[in-house]
Amino acid sequence: MKLQEVINTVNELEPSTYSDERITSFINDVEMMILKLVVKPAKYYLFSRLTDQSEYDLPITIDYNNINSVFINNVYIPKVGLSHDEDLPGYRLSENGVFQIFPVVTNDSDSEDVKVVYKVKQDKLDFDTDKDRVLFLESPFDEMYHLYAMAKVNFYNKDFLAYNNFIDQYNDVLEAFKLETIRSEPLNKKSNKMINIW
Repeated sequence: MKLQEVINTVNELEPSTYSDERITSFINDVEMMILKLVVKPAKYYLFSRLTDQSEYDLPITIDYNNINSVFINNVYIPKVGLSHDEDLPGYRLSENGVFQIFPVVTNDSDSEDVKVVYKVKQDKLDFDTDKDRVLFLESPFDEMYHLYAMAKVNFYNKDFLAYNNFIDQYNDVLEAFKLETIRSEPLNKKSNKMINIW
């Protein structure tokens, strides 16, 4: 379902004086929450360590606080504090605010031996540019967009009875979505194979 279709449905079912931009912000709340629950987008940056160097400039797109993990030659290294023994593996932010990694090598690496895995921030929906954007949820769970937006409209209109009705319906669909997500997760599917334990 596209963003514009959700807005049209909300305006048809629950007419209000709220702008399409405001309705988009309500829909965005649902979209961002679902993406955080289901999608864990991550990227990585590879680089080579240099002789006697511990500090490295990361690309401007990588915020230190968004780093998930760091690997040297595919071996995980921990995040450490400023009092860390620099002969042991670890990474940290220096007192100068620069990314540091230990141990320091005595020869330049021949290959990109450091992998920094970081979270990617999701872009918020913008009514002007995202009208034709297809939203994440599919039927029957895409009803969450309508229910949440209509609940918010009623909340701000101080119609708390209607708000409670819509938010209860929204929560029911959200719970069903969570259960379906858990059921469909490959790690949670059980094999139906018979196993002879004798």
